[in-house]
Amino acid sequence: MNYLENLKSSLVSIFSHKFRSFLTLLGILIGVISVITMFSSVTGLQLFINKQMENLGFNNSIIIS
Repeated sequence: MNYLENLKSSLVSIFSHKFRSFLTLLGILIGVISVITMFSSVTGLQLFINKQMENLGFNNSIIIS
């Protein structure tokens, strides 16, 4: 099979199983959004903690977690 036949077969499969394709797309979107949310939350929390430590005068200490 060549690439054009593979593309045609995959498109026919996607359009013949619309609900399954929608659920797959929804699962991928939820996964990507949750990973982005976790990374941004951790980064924001880290910046917040660093700012609080600077306000307390602990800007010369090293914290290993």
